[in-house]
Amino acid sequence: QRNWLVNLPHRVVGHAGHVGLPYDFSETPAVVQGGPLIVGEQTREILTELGYSEAQQEQLLADQVVADESCYMYELGEKV
Repeated sequence: QRNWLVNLPHRVVGHAGHVGLPYDFSETPAVVQGGPLIVGEQTREILTELGYSEAQQEQLLADQVVADESCYMYELGEKV
């Protein structure tokens, strides 16, 4: 089985079809490690790594310079 298409869990839609890996390594098996990210899911983590304070992050969000995942209305996820 090549697993070129895989069904992975997704926080918003439950499960989503995802492109697998179209190649095989003879000595190091490749695996799809997770489903697709939600747009903005890692915004705060990245801003923190770049040295932005919590207050600066809140200002960027308020000014709509960046967005995090809270800007979405989830139908099947935890936020409505």
